[in-house]
Amino acid sequence: AVIDGTTLVTGVLTTTAATVFNGGFASNADSTMGTNKKLIFRDAAIHISSVNDGDLMIVADDEIDITSTLIDINGNVDISGTIAAADALTMATNKKIIFRDSAIHISSTADGDMSIAADDEIDITSTLIDINGNVEISGTAAITGIATFTDDIIIGDGKTIGSAST
Repeated sequence: AVIDGTTLVTGVLTTTAATVFNGGFASNADSTMGTNKKLIFRDAAIHISSVNDGDLMIVADDEIDITSTLIDINGNVDISGTIAAADALTMATNKKIIFRDSAIHISSTADGDMSIAADDEIDITSTLIDINGNVEISGTAAITGIATFTDDIIIGDGKTIGSAST
């Protein structure tokens, strides 16, 4: 059925075939879509449907634009594509970005602290790693290249090895 102009439904609208509204649509009552039926916009590639009880599908062949000052999702989010954020992503307090399992994650356990955890190895690959601050190593440091020091080397018992001035 094709309906031109604004349509106001005050009861239940039941259709057995596709219904096209060329004008506005308003309803004073709840509307229920039948099982495996779609609310189609423009063409079949752009629609809202529910094929399983409890599931809602919003489908577009290009882009779905949700414009709001706040989107609140209560549940898991499954993204099979790439996340491209136009602004910073903020993690809530004590939340983690988890990779594979909970043992591999990035988090902030306290204000000003960053924690990168792995149960095996953290591999940083770069031509230059610039650390501005003190470095604490609680395990063994294995250096396979040249170590250049611009100041004295002080061993844990306070002894100085060499001198930067010599």
